[in-house]
Amino acid sequence: MMVLAGAVGLWSAFQIDWRAQLGSGFVDGETQIGLQAAFEGAVIHRTVSINLWSSFRYGFLSEAAVGAVVGRAGWLFSDEEYLATPDFDARLEKSLDRIAAAQNALAQHDIALILALVPDKARIVADKLRRPRPQVVEARYAQALAGLLSRGVHAVDLAQVLARLPQGAPAFLMRDTHWTPAGAHAVARVLAPEIREATQLRSAFEMRATGTIENSGDLLAFINAGPIGPWLGLAPLQVTQFKVFPKAGSIGLFDESPQIGTYLVGTSFSANEDWNFLGFLKLESETDILNMAQAGAGPFLPMEELLASDTLRKNAIRAVVWEVPERYLTLAEKQE
Repeated sequence: MMVLAGAVGLWSAFQIDWRAQLGSGFVDGETQIGLQAAFEGAVIHRTVSINLWSSFRYGFLSEAAVGAVVGRAGWLFSDEEYLATPDFDARLEKSLDRIAAAQNALAQHDIALILALVPDKARIVADKLRRPRPQVVEARYAQALAGLLSRGVHAVDLAQVLARLPQGAPAFLMRDTHWTPAGAHAVARVLAPEIREATQLRSAFEMRATGTIENSGDLLAFINAGPIGPWLGLAPLQVTQFKVFPKAGSIGLFDESPQIGTYLVGTSFSANEDWNFLGFLKLESETDILNMAQAGAGPFLPMEELLASDTLRKNAIRAVVWEVPERYLTLAEKQE
């Protein structure tokens, strides 16, 4: 590997126009800067070396860069699902208090909170882990459900729901932090009765498969194998896409659009249309829903922005579905 990397570097060196860079002599630092820029522009040594080393770490050492944990059979996990900080319990209690406070704030407007506490990927496909997680992390989901119940917040045990999915329809993507459409649909099914109970507005929807997309997985960024990836079994996966539409004939030509009585708040699990969580919620609850989830903001900021806005007072909202990934319960604020 080192011989190959050296050969690539030597080849790259021959691609530089040395005469143009040295024509004026080493009169000042400009020559050095010019040489550096020219070499970095011509060299493929660094990129190839990174790809080779990353491939070696993954293929022979089962390691990834900080940010991911290598599992079995090509599965990758976020290292956030392993994180157990010294103030783990304090962070958990604070997050549960925030959820209870949000429910109380919504109740002042006669709005029901429907909580979707999404269990860790590492919890649902634990058989794919190469090394165990800290005990406090393993106990977090059950502790959270119990803590929410003691605060008067109902939350369906989604770990049991997702664990029951057949192997041919996994709940999470192999090399991505997110759930699959199958996982999103399973959660939507069990939340639908709560949405229907809280709302009176009904809208008929139908679902269609609209093709497939390639999903390389956001966790592959921590492998950085480049073009070598497919040779290591890290080729993109095919993910079936679904779209939900108003059912044919359910809305007449001159009818008004269905009135929205439910909001969806959360993270990229809800905001990313590739998983179709919003569509599955509409389909199963027969309720039109407005998606207010945000990617990259964590679960708490979107809810706090909703509560601070005039939206709840101005609209006839009866329910808010709040999707909260388990790991965010104990992440530091700056990681949200």
